[in-house]
Formats: sequence, C-alpha cells, structure tokens
Amino acid sequence: MKYNDFRFKGRHSMVFKLLINYCMRQKSNNQGFTIIEVLIAMTILSVGLLAVGTMQIASIKGNKTALDITEASFLAESKLEELISIPFDHVDLIDTKADGTTGLDASTVDTADYSTSSGNGRYTLFWNIADDFPQNNTKTIKIIVNWSNKGQSKNISISCIRAS
Repeated sequence: MKYNDFRFKGRHSMVFKLLINYCMRQKSNNQGFTIIEVLIAMTILSVGLLAVGTMQIASIKGNKTALDITEASFLAESKLEELISIPFDHVDLIDTKADGTTGLDASTVDTADYSTSSGNGRYTLFWNIADDFPQNNTKTIKIIVNWSNKGQSKNISISCIRAS
C-alpha cells in the first residue's frame, strides 16, 4: 500500500501523503535500538533518579531543622506567656544577678537568672530578668532556648518588656 492509493483532496493532502508514507516506512523497519542507545538512555535515567534522591534527602534535613526551630519557638513562647501571666513582683520575675542586662548575646547563657529543661530533655530554657530596663517600673524578660543538632549548638531567643 502506498500513499498513491489514498485519495486526498484539499490543501492538506500533501501533508497527509507524507505522513502515511513515513508511517509505512517505519512499519517495515524492525531494527530496534542499539546497545549504545539503551546505555545512554539508562545513564540519563540514572542521573535523573540520583538528582531526585538527593533532593529528597535535602528536603528531609530541611524539615527536621524546621521542626527543631518550631519546637524551640513554642517552648520559648510558652515560657514567656507563663512569666507574663504571673504578678509583677513574683519571685520568678526577680533579677537574681542584678546585673541590669538581659543577655543581649543570645548565644551566651552565662547571664541567665533562671534555667530549666524541656519535658524531653532536648531543649534547655534560660531566662533573664532585668529590672527597670529600659525604663523605671518595667522588667525586660528574655527567653533563650538552646539545643544541640549533630553536635552543633543551636539557639533562639525572644524578649518582652513588661510594665508594672
């Protein structure tokens, strides 16, 4: 069967004739793929799968870091809300070191007035109280949360100024 056996009319008849001729030639071609073509295709597929695997690992690590930060933020906010809700002259809101600082360097917990551990023991909470800072009849409360991730010390801090 050849393209001459088909009767086409109209302006697209040449395109249809060429398409049918191409299909007829391909039908008679039974050679298949060479080993080189198969190896190249497998190499390209392997590189693509490796890239997807690497992306998945990076995504899992990023999610773990985000979870750590979220948990630490939640602990810090919870402690800050607890300290804000107690009376202004409560024993937990006394500047025990009376150094007038709030530990502005969040990675330094040496100036902390108080500390506690989280329920799972992974996080350590420190908080500093500064009386009459930045002005009289106020207390600046700073919460610092420390944890370790693969041997590296990580921390976040939040602070609040409370008036009497």
